[in-house]
Amino acid sequence: MLFHKSQCVMWRNALKNLKNKAAYLDKVTGEHLMYGGSDIVVHLTLLFNSMLRHCFVPSDFCQGMVLPLLKCKHGDTTDVNMYRGIAISPVISKVFELILLQVYESLFTSHPLQYGF
Repeated sequence: MLFHKSQCVMWRNALKNLKNKAAYLDKVTGEHLMYGGSDIVVHLTLLFNSMLRHCFVPSDFCQGMVLPLLKCKHGDTTDVNMYRGIAISPVISKVFELILLQVYESLFTSHPLQYGF
């Protein structure tokens, strides 16, 4: 099943579920897509459909950047255990993943006792 630009509910859900505030190296944030208008949806729909038709994912979709965040501002900043890593990836790849999860949700089932990694 390919995406269609008329599936507005699917796009709205995907954009609503974006939780990132930081931009990746391409400098695109979730706000760009949320407030970019219907033209962005049309172009992303064409991109995603082409990716599915040609079984191709851009290499930038497979990359990310891990940034260290200090857990406690008042802790010892020289201790590596005081940091946690967050991964920043391209927002367009996150939207693609969220839409794929919506479209193929019925195929992604797991055993009720399966959890974790």
